[in-house]
Amino acid sequence: SRAVPAAARTVLGVPSLMWFRRDLRLSDNPALLAALDHGPTLPVFVLDPALWGPAGHRRRAYLSTSLHRLDADIRALGGPGLHIALGNPAAVIPAIAAEHAAVVFATADAGPYGATRDRAVAAACEIRFVASPYLHPPGSVRKGDGAGYRVFTPFYRAWRALPLPAPAPAPSDWPAWPGETQPGRGGADLADLADPRLAAGEDQARQLLREFVEHRLGNYGSQRDLPAEDGTSKLSAALKFGELHPRTVVAVAAEREGAEVFIRQLCWRDFYAQLLSARPETRTEDLRPRGDRWVDDPDGLAAWREGMTGYPLVDAGMRQLQVEGWMHNRARMVTASFLVKDLGIDWREGARHFFD
Repeated sequence: SRAVPAAARTVLGVPSLMWFRRDLRLSDNPALLAALDHGPTLPVFVLDPALWGPAGHRRRAYLSTSLHRLDADIRALGGPGLHIALGNPAAVIPAIAAEHAAVVFATADAGPYGATRDRAVAAACEIRFVASPYLHPPGSVRKGDGAGYRVFTPFYRAWRALPLPAPAPAPSDWPAWPGETQPGRGGADLADLADPRLAAGEDQARQLLREFVEHRLGNYGSQRDLPAEDGTSKLSAALKFGELHPRTVVAVAAEREGAEVFIRQLCWRDFYAQLLSARPETRTEDLRPRGDRWVDDPDGLAAWREGMTGYPLVDAGMRQLQVEGWMHNRARMVTASFLVKDLGIDWREGARHFFD
């Protein structure tokens, strides 16, 4: 993304608070540009106990590493240190905004928990939601009668017909913040949790993307279904935490051989986000209830978690998850199907293990 110099921005001088969430990057971040355009900007991240508490050690380590690298990137632009607070965002964000008489900027969140949280924050302070973590925001792709899609293929056709926006430019500097602000300390020492070996952070995500596009995208259509091959992008974590926006991914991959098959996979993210936004109860309930009767089998569940079922492909996938914190897409499908269809164990048990 091209940089936006300070001279090209109209800074109003009113303090801004940039609330980072699932957009841990500087480039292609419209909410950040809006905050910097508005005035001197304090970058903030809130460790929400509701999300931090149940997170597994790998998720915590990845997030901590990404936050440390974001802090370094902000400082390199001349900005203040990333202010990290621990607590309920509905209380923390309005308190910081009131302390500095600042307007809050954030990327919109359409998830069930995020939408509820954001409504609570909006009721307590001035906040402006800008853009979305998706190529097309949830609810923007609809049938002719205005209803949402529940089947992927027609959703994909409608989604693909919409123009894809170009990546937003990156800031080239950070207007000076009045006073000295040090990063806050939450209930955990993020420096101790960060792992420099992890490919976390915006620069690392861009490097992963470049390597994929240069070396694997051309064969993606034939290699992506083979768990033994290194044929996928491995960008799932970077997209989850917003170290890359899918706009950037499409812009880099477009016009390359294999791009259309890959872009279709990005559409699945938008499809599930739209489903979840329209049906938030499906986070814990079936989309189409069928009266399933689940088996109470602690030993079977433990064998599945540990990769000790006796079915080699299932066990390979689950052991990969244990060792790497990542599993190939096809192995995810096989292991999840095995838990539900073969062992007859409630899918929510599997979801909890995957989340951890």
